Amino acid sequence: MAEKDNLKEDNNCECKCCCKDDNCECKNNDNCDCKCNDVNKEISDLREQVKFERDKYVRTIAEFENFRKRVKKEQVEFIEMAEIRLVSELLSVLNDFDLALEVDKDNQGIKLINDKFKNILEKVGVKRIETKIGDTFDENFHEAISKEKVDSEEKDNKITKIIEYGYMMRSKIIRYAKVIVGSFEN
Repeated sequence: MAEKDNLKEDNNCECKCCCKDDNCECKNNDNCDCKCNDVNKEISDLREQVKFERDKYVRTIAEFENFRKRVKKEQVEFIEMAEIRLVSELLSVLNDFDLALEVDKDNQGIKLINDKFKNILEKVGVKRIETKIGDTFDENFHEAISKEKVDSEEKDNKITKIIEYGYMMRSKIIRYAKVIVGSFEN
């Protein structure tokens, strides 16, 4: 703060103007050759330059902080997308295990591998979308791959078959349940 006080403009300089006349009107005006005017102008210019450079520095720091946050967010999104792509590919293997168990329900080896595989997927946040025959079709979780005629109005827009189960990873759907939906016609 003391430095700022020392830089205070001095409009009442003790210098005599170039004409050496105390009554001269040119004293302390812009046309005067007095060195104090030059120094005061230089001080004012330097203050403006410091203010400009300080503002530029603050903006640069803010821009860098925003850049750092954006890169961190993009890295997280990239990792999530890579996880989702990998899990999506692994779901086809899980389907194969489920189909193998439908054919041979007593095969303990396949059942053990299937259970272990499901546990691993659950640890990384993968959950099966609960879908049952008779549930109402919900486009937010189900993909209707076909419609079949049903004999009662109560079965209209209800799931009649599950072709593939759907899965979510954390809160994102990575595969919709593929179902056949009932359609009642009078």
